[in-house]
Order: sequence, then structure tokens, then C-alpha cells
Amino acid sequence: EKVFLNLGVRQGVRNDGRDCFDFRPVTLETGVLPQAYGSAKVSIGKGIIGGSGGTDVLVSIKAEVMVPTPQRPEEGGVEVSVECAASNFVGCRNRRDLREEVNAELTSTIYSLLSNTIPLRTLCVMPARFAWRLFVDVMVLQNEGNIADAVSFAVWAALQTTRLPRLVGVEAQAGHQDDFTLDSSPENAVLVDAQKVPILITLVGVGGGFILDPNREEEACGSCRLAVAVNACGQYCGAKQMGSLELEPLRIRGLFSCAKAAALSLFGGFEEAKARFGIDTQGKGDFPDAPQGTFGFLA
Repeated sequence: EKVFLNLGVRQGVRNDGRDCFDFRPVTLETGVLPQAYGSAKVSIGKGIIGGSGGTDVLVSIKAEVMVPTPQRPEEGGVEVSVECAASNFVGCRNRRDLREEVNAELTSTIYSLLSNTIPLRTLCVMPARFAWRLFVDVMVLQNEGNIADAVSFAVWAALQTTRLPRLVGVEAQAGHQDDFTLDSSPENAVLVDAQKVPILITLVGVGGGFILDPNREEEACGSCRLAVAVNACGQYCGAKQMGSLELEPLRIRGLFSCAKAAALSLFGGFEEAKARFGIDTQGKGDFPDAPQGTFGFLA
């Protein structure tokens, strides 16, 4: 089977009929968890004939008020936790250790993306006194390949619809603010600034070439990976190499360009779906329920 997959990639045809740089169908749902300030579910490859059900990722975002650290008195915080369902590791050797390793790697990757792109100063309520801490909880329900990209896309979508209640400072007798009250009016909820948060696009080396959105069989044949982070503005936010990757600068530039084009296509599909279904992620809105909608694109 590996020989068949490698030969197919060399000829530009994959085992499921896609071209090397084609994504499987992507479905995105927002507002799936009413108890959260923001939530999203992403499915990649759902409903493909002959497939195994696709990759499913669920994200919940909650928040609490924290006391800023003395080192960063004007900043809030972000905490990330990624958990893969145990069923994704059935049949694997040392599946408990493997699961913990995958969870840790995904958690570290997503935290790095968010901590460098969410302006933490916007989460500050009162310098040195109160700030918001966001909890980004991710559950990989099913893995049929390309979970890093699916996780990053679900996190991005959940953040776009995350709204926090407005906190109003209360003045003490001395004339300075030392406490706050919570404004429970839905129309005054504040949208989290996540405009620069990127998504990951991973290219996997198979059969002497590279492919996007690999399924599990293709991942097993991969010799190396290049994960590129791109935001909705088309800016590169980072890259991560896994495995041996020795390429000429011109080839690497081409892979980055391919990743950027794929990311912008995904962003464009989401924006088009928002307009079609009338989903609003700009300005103010209800909380904790995020705007609800189900979109399918890149099919």
C-alpha cells in the first residue's frame, strides 16, 4: 500500500482521487456549546465515500478574572489544553504514552500560536488588579489525519465568536478604582481581539513530493512535515519542521506560498459562509452563546 501511495503522489493522484494540494471537504460549526463564551466544531473529510468518518475537533473557550502577574501587570493570560480521545489510539503500541505525547505537542503548538498573536493587553480590565484569563479547551473526537490543522482551524473559529461580558470599574472612597461590576447586558459583550490568530497548514513529504491535508494512511508514509502558520491577512506567523527536510531555498519558498494559498482559501470559505448565513462576528453580541451556524466548503 505504501508503494501504491508513493507512486500515486509522484503522478499527482492520491488514493482518494484528490490532487496533491487539495483539501477534503471541511465543515465548520460555531456556537455548539451554549455554556461557553465561544465554541466551534470542525470536521475534515466527513462523508467521503470509502472514508472512515473524517477528523472531528471540538473547541470550547471559557474565561475567568485573574490577578495579573507583577512582571506583566497590564496583561491577561491564555491557557490551552488539547486532549485526544483514547479511541484514536486503539491498536497502537504504548498508546497511553503516545496519547500523552500527542496531547503535549498539540497543546504546546496551539499555545505558541495564541500567546504570540492575541494582544494580551486587550484582556486587561484594571492594571495590576484584574484581567481576563482565557481557557481554550480542545477535544479531538476522531482522527483520520491532519489533526494539527483541524485543531488550529477550530480554535481560530471559536475565538472569532468569543465574547466576554463587559466589566465596569468601581471607584473606592480614595477616588481610584479597586473593584469592578459585571455588565450582564448581552448587547455590551466585548469581542475578543483575535484578528491576527493564524491557522496551521501542514505539508507532508510523500513519494518525493508534498501533499496537503493528509489522511492517516498518507501520514504513515510521510518522511517529513512542514507546518506553516498563516493568518487571515496573509502574514506568516511561524513554521515548524518535523523529520528530515533538506530542500533548496526556491523549493521551500514554493511550499510556503502553497501553504499561504491554502490558508487564504480556508479563510475565504469561512467569510463567504458567514455572509451567506448572516453570521456576525464583528462588534457586540450575545454571551455566553456564540453566534450559531454550520458551514461547509472546499467540498
